[in-house]
Order: sequence, then structure tokens, then C-alpha cells
Amino acid sequence: MYRAIDTRVARTVAVKVLPPEAAAHPDRRQRFEREARAVARLNHPHICALYDVGRQDDLEFLVMEYLDGETLAARLTRGALPLDEALKHASALAQALARAHREGITHRDLKPSNVMLTESGVKLLDFGLAKLREREETGVPASPLDEQSTGEALSPEGTLVGTIAYMSPEQLEGRPVDARTDIYALGLIVYEMITGHRAFAKGSQAGLIAAILMEDPPAMTALQPKTPPSIERLVLTALAKDPDKRWQDAGDFAREIVWAATGSHTTTVDAARRSSGPPLPPWTLPVTAAALILAAIGTSAVIWNRSRTPQSSIRNLVILPCRAGGDPRTEAYCDGLTDTLSARITPLAVARGLQVTSTLEVRQRGVRDASQARREFGATLILDGSMVSAAGALRANYVLVDATTLRQVDAVSATTPAGDPFALQDRIAIWAAGVLDLKLNADERQALTASATRTPGALELYLQGRGYLLEFEKPGNIDRAIEAFNGATALDAGYAQAHAGLGGAFWRKYEASQDASWVEQARAACAQALALDRQLPASHVCAGTIALGTGQFAASVEEFQSAVDRQPTDDEATLGLARAQARSGAVGEAEQTYRRAIALRPQYWATHLWLGTFYREQGRYAEAVQRYELALALTPDNARVYYILGGLYGSIGRYDDAIAACRKSAELVPSWDAYSNWGMTLFRMRRLDEAVARLEVARRIGPEHYRPVGNLARAYYYSGRRGEALALYRRAIELGERTLAVNPRDVDARVSVAGFHAKSGDRRSAIDHVGRLPPDLGDPHVLLFGSFVFIDLGDRDAAFAWLERAVRRGLAANELREWIDLDPLKTDARFNALVTK
Repeated sequence: MYRAIDTRVARTVAVKVLPPEAAAHPDRRQRFEREARAVARLNHPHICALYDVGRQDDLEFLVMEYLDGETLAARLTRGALPLDEALKHASALAQALARAHREGITHRDLKPSNVMLTESGVKLLDFGLAKLREREETGVPASPLDEQSTGEALSPEGTLVGTIAYMSPEQLEGRPVDARTDIYALGLIVYEMITGHRAFAKGSQAGLIAAILMEDPPAMTALQPKTPPSIERLVLTALAKDPDKRWQDAGDFAREIVWAATGSHTTTVDAARRSSGPPLPPWTLPVTAAALILAAIGTSAVIWNRSRTPQSSIRNLVILPCRAGGDPRTEAYCDGLTDTLSARITPLAVARGLQVTSTLEVRQRGVRDASQARREFGATLILDGSMVSAAGALRANYVLVDATTLRQVDAVSATTPAGDPFALQDRIAIWAAGVLDLKLNADERQALTASATRTPGALELYLQGRGYLLEFEKPGNIDRAIEAFNGATALDAGYAQAHAGLGGAFWRKYEASQDASWVEQARAACAQALALDRQLPASHVCAGTIALGTGQFAASVEEFQSAVDRQPTDDEATLGLARAQARSGAVGEAEQTYRRAIALRPQYWATHLWLGTFYREQGRYAEAVQRYELALALTPDNARVYYILGGLYGSIGRYDDAIAACRKSAELVPSWDAYSNWGMTLFRMRRLDEAVARLEVARRIGPEHYRPVGNLARAYYYSGRRGEALALYRRAIELGERTLAVNPRDVDARVSVAGFHAKSGDRRSAIDHVGRLPPDLGDPHVLLFGSFVFIDLGDRDAAFAWLERAVRRGLAANELREWIDLDPLKTDARFNALVTK
């Protein structure tokens, strides 16, 4: 390996050379070639990047990312790593492995010397022994080298290849290996980072092999007494001798590590997994289990019942994100094709009793395989697609899988010239309709294959833009979407769908940047879409979104209603319409819109979640709980439903249930929402130090938004950290004002900013913001927070007036008793009268 300068881009690189004498050995050449093919597939911040492959005279070389640091092996010679550092590195490595495994690559030589510690974090190196699975969709024949199915622990001469101490039992026995072999090796590395000792250390090669095959490693707590129990369980599960009893997915392992790194090392789920034997990995529990529905508000505890299965009559289709071998443009194109396919199939499927989960929801929940889809969405059918672009052609492969048995139902492979995306789109759509048994009539078949443009390049760019927006949170994707949609409209100025997509991308850009200049561009693009095609639902959804986001509620209702009239199964249109109706004061109409959506798809979890949120905002807590718990029963491991339900439980005083639900959500998918709701529950309980810890996590992993910043400021304020609190309140004011500049009628932002000013001692600004709130506020929590403003300003009479309105709107009694902000009122007789109402 040589350090060099790439003069073309003035970049320091590492050059890995295969000299002629090494190239003469087939095994070394194969290893060199294998590493090039493996790393070329991967693009991940914790995997050493490959920049180029070349040959000069008789020298073959790889140009790779130059890494300045030391190997983990070198660091371990100085002893164990601090726990936080070890968990950070473990999480990064697990994420890197998860990416490699999704690309069909098993590393097979994971060990500390192949992990580099740099200032920017860990980097995984040396894929020379990697096992590559050449996927069917690539169209590239698999070579014997890449399709070896054994552990390959032995060389042709019968000697062991690799470092025995980090080999899995199946590798040593020459049995088939897969991603779980890497998870085993990662468990060994985590064990060593935390304890400073190898899990298996013997004086001879024979003794070491015997230990790996037959013995359990020493207890981590015996070597490092401060090892939290949850982390030891995490590692021991990874080190199970039987691959079926390990973590089955590196992504799951990564999420568990993140969970442990937050500092909470005992969970309800931990208890559920304990048995008289070794710790059980989560997939040994039934994946179709649902939460036991507890309808009564007064129930004291939630029991997460993992034995109930969803109703067998439900047919629920989940379309997974597309795979394209690491090519971002092809992947975006394929995702756009899949999203369009979903939008076209949904109305036809719903009419025939098949539920379809939106592709955006699938993306946002990070669902990428059949098991996850079954857990989080209660899927019974999975549509899994992939695409490759090569030699001027596009090849798409789609497979329909039975989510219960994980068996293939049907599959299609379609190849078309790159300049003819219409044929590809039509063939996939017709196949999907047929295999889903939708039995289309002539009009439905025509609608399924209709296209709003006949310009091939415009369609390709539109689909790319749509695909980028499915992952709008990924850095750079909104800008890529804008570029793609602009390209589509440049090629076909009359392409209304592309203009609507551009408007949506501009609005996402505003939401991400809080730069109001994007709002007018969004509004102009939506107006152009409407001018071109007023019959297109997407044009009205675009305009309705801008109107709702800028406080023009009547116009928003009109636009969303037009979209729903044309496409009743459009989730975005239906949800937008109901929200716009509620914001404009048409509460009854909003409830009816939600109920129509449920009647259309009674087993679709999302519609129940929408209605539950509506009930919560109206102070109808018992009905909200019922809807949320029904959504959870339909999707038993839906992290989003758990944190929303946890927030509601906190509002009604079911604190143990709230913590359990938020903890479960964070365990499934660590999110700022879960930690925020968890932290605010602890805040109500006056466990302020614990609340601060959770809210710091929420702010660290969440967006730069007034809500997580303001919540943390409140926790700091009451835990005695007033200086830090005031600095955060100033930042929260800036962020809230940005939101209000675009939507002056955002009541949550308005009352929050008023409260931030009051806490900061700015009476005039606080009163000014309260004065801009509408007189007919309905959300009891907005009214409660309004009372806090006047408490901080010393105006008891106004505070009680706001509190009385909150109670009339359904505020739960525990909210009066528990919020520390209300303590100054508790000596007043009027307060006792409110509590006893």
C-alpha cells in the first residue's frame, strides 16, 4: 500500500498494488479482484472508498481513500476502549455491514486489523476474502469465485485462511456462511473493545478452534464489571454458536447498539426475551404479534402481547425500496417507477380488498426487507424490485413474495432500451395487476398504462425526481429532485406532473432550510401544474400543500377536495383535506373525511392513526387511544405508532405505559420523536435529570426545529441550568419565527414562541404572539401552554382563564397536577376548583 497524490483532483489517496509476482498466484489475484468488485458496489461513510481501478505495464492497482489513523488492533494493545467510544464504533461498523449485506456482500474477514480508527470515525477495510452474491438482476453471470457457498476456512493446501480468533463456528467447520458470520465477528470485536480481552484466547490453534466450537466466552462483567447487562446480552446474542439464534440482520444489531448507547440499559423487551437459557434474539419471538388492545383510559399498564397474529383475512401489500447496485441515478429512477406503480395500483387494489402501504411511509420507516415489512406494517404480500442499467439498456426485476412464508409467488424480468421507459413501466404495471389478481376492465387497463408525457427523457427525469423525494431526508436528494424535475419540464414544458413534482420538491426544500424564498417558487410551480392540467390530482395536492403550509386554509380545503374527488385513495390528498378542514374550523367535516378514508380501507393502519391524532387534538383522549391501539394491532412493530401512543399516554397520566411505548419505539427505530415524548413524560413526572438526558438525545438526532430545542430548554430551566436554558430559548425563538414567517396561522408555533419569550423575560413579544392566536382554539394542550405564558408573566387571572378553557376542551386532570409550570397557581383556591371538576 502506497500513499500518493491524485493530481487530477489534488487528493491524497492510498494505492494498493498487485505486483507481477503476486499476480502469478491465482488465489492472490482472485482476492485482489474480489476486493475491487466488492468495494466498487459500496458507498458508505464507514467503508473505505474505492476511487479507481487500473493497470500500468504489469502492475494492477486500486486507488482507494487515504485513511489517517490507527487500526483498531493497534488501539486494543493499550487496553479496553471507554464504553461510549466502543458503542459508537460498534454502531458504525454494524451500519457498514448492513450496507454491504444489502448489496449481497459478506466480508468474512472482519477483525480489528481490518478496522481503521480515524478522526471522522471508523472505516471498514479489506474485502479481499469477501463473498459476493451476483444478483440475478445484474445480468452478470456469477463466477465460481463469487458463488462459493462454504466458509472457506481452509486453503487448497489444507491450511487455515484468515485469523482464527475472529472466525465463526460455521467458517471453521466449512459450512455455508452468510451475513450472520460477519455479525458473529462483530460480536467478538465489540466484546474485545469493551473488556480489553478476546472472547476466546488459547495457547494453541487446536485449543482455540475447540473453544470457538464448544465453549462460551467468559462473562463480560467478570472482565469489565461496569458492562451494562443489556450490552452483554446484545453481544452474547451475536456470539451464539447457532447462526439461527444470532441477530439475523446487521441493521437490527446497529439499532440495538444505538439503543444501548443512549444510556438506558433495562427495557420491557429485555424482560420479554429472558428465559432459563441463553438470551433469545428478537426474531425467535412471533413477528406477527400485536399489542394487546387496552381500550379503557384507566388501565394501569400496557402488556405488549407478542403472541397475537393479525386477522388472516387482511391482504396488505408493501412495496419495498428498489435496489440498483449502488448507482444513485438508476436507484432513484427505479424508486420513482415503483412509487408510480404504487400510486396506479392502489385505487384498483383497494376496490378489490387489498391494502397498499404508501411507498413514502415505507421509506421513512426504513423498511427494506420482507421481515421488517411484516413486523412494522402487517404485510401479507411483498413486492420487491431491482434494476440495472448497462450497455444502453434497462433491466428491471420484480418479485412478489408471500410475507408469511417468505416464498416467491411470481416474478417478472423486463429489459428495454434505456430510451424507452414507457415499455418498461407498462410491462411491470400489467404484470403486477395480473399477479395481484386485480382483474382489470378495459378502462382500468388503459388508465394503468397511461402516461402524461410521451417524451422519454422527460419521463426518466420525472421518475428520478420522484425517487429522490422518497428519500428527501438524505443529504442532497432534494436538490437532486429539483434538478431532475427541472430537466423534465425543460424537455416537455407541458408535463403537468413534472411541474407538480417540482412544486413538491421546492416545498421540501423550504421545510429543510426554512428559507422562505423557496415558498414562492413552490407556489409558482404548483400554479403551472394546475394551468396545464386541472384534472390531475397531483396538481391539486401540490397547490393544497402550499396553501395549508402557509395558513390559507379555505384554499387548501378546495384544492385537496378536488384531488380527493379525482383520486379517493390518495393518502396525501385525504390527510391534507382533513387537516385543512380542521384548521379552518370545519371539525365535523374533518372527522367525516377521516372516517371515509377508514371505510375505504378499514384494515389500513395509517387511517386509524390519522383519526386518532384528530381526536387527540380535540381532547377526545379515550377515542384517540382506541384508534392508536387499533393501528398498533394492525402493525405490531410500528415504531411511529409506538411513539405517538406514548405521547398520548403521557398526556393522560399513564406514565409507565408512556415510557414503555416510547422505549419500544426507540428500540425499533431510534428517532427524535420517541426520545422527545419519552423525555416530556419524565418531565411531567418531575424526573428532571432523566428528562434532560432523553431530550438531549432528541435534539442531537432530530431536526433543527423549535420543538426539540424548546423542550430541552424547558427541561434545563426547571433542572436549574438557567443559563443554558436561556441560550436555547433564544435559538428556539429564531426557529419558531422562521416557521411563522411562512405560516402565521401555525398555532403550535405561535404559542410555543410566546412561551419562549415569556421564559426569556420579554413580556411585550410574548403578549404580541398570544394576541395573534385565533379566539376559537380547540386543542387543550395549546390552551394549557397559553396559560404557562401568563404564569411566567405574573398574570394569574389570565392564566386561569386559559386553564379553564383547556379543561372545558377536555384537558386531563393529571396535566393540571403534574406540570411543574403550574406550581405558582396551586395555592390559589381557583386551582383546586379546576382539579376537582
